[in-house]
Amino acid sequence: MMEEHVLLTQEGIERLKQELSELRTSGRAEVAAAIHEAQELGTAQIDGQYEDAKNRQAFLEGRILEIERMLERAEVIDEEAAHRSREVRIGSTVKVKMPSGSTQEFQLVGPAEANPSEG
Repeated sequence: MMEEHVLLTQEGIERLKQELSELRTSGRAEVAAAIHEAQELGTAQIDGQYEDAKNRQAFLEGRILEIERMLERAEVIDEEAAHRSREVRIGSTVKVKMPSGSTQEFQLVGPAEANPSEG
């Protein structure tokens, strides 16, 4: 089964690379320190702390793997071509007139970059 491409802007690729770098360095270091601290305490009372640290480690490693796979399958959106096109497509920037009368610009991106809470 062939995996689908992940459509990303160049900016989106750079953000993912930055996040990946941070997770691999400071993220892993923080989780390792939390695991070590929980192991040092070594009492039944802190088992929850150790379990929490291991859960954070699993989440972190899962996110690292997810980003690596996205970057492996990334297809850069040709934003310049999208801007020149008369069609609205991923990579296009559109202006929307809001009910208040103001105008807002939005760039259409693929699902991997979409963040509806930020607009």
